Amino acid sequence: MRARGSVVSASSRCAREALAQHLLVHGFSRGTLEQSGKVIRTVASLLRHQVQGELLTQMRADERQHLLDLALTQPSWRRGSHP
Repeated sequence: MRARGSVVSASSRCAREALAQHLLVHGFSRGTLEQSGKVIRTVASLLRHQVQGELLTQMRADERQHLLDLALTQPSWRRGSHP
């Protein structure tokens, strides 16, 4: 009777260990996928912010150039000297 109990407990222990290993492996792989997804989203966000910053910089330069061109094309009486 005792031998049979040790076989059952050994197989039960093996089953628990297999389940624990299964949970660790699948939990780790899911965690790795989640982490890689976070990294991908972070990189995409940083790239989007970089592009937005470049666009804003270009828009400011274009606006300054437009104001300068506008000021240069105005008649001289608009700049303070009257005819």
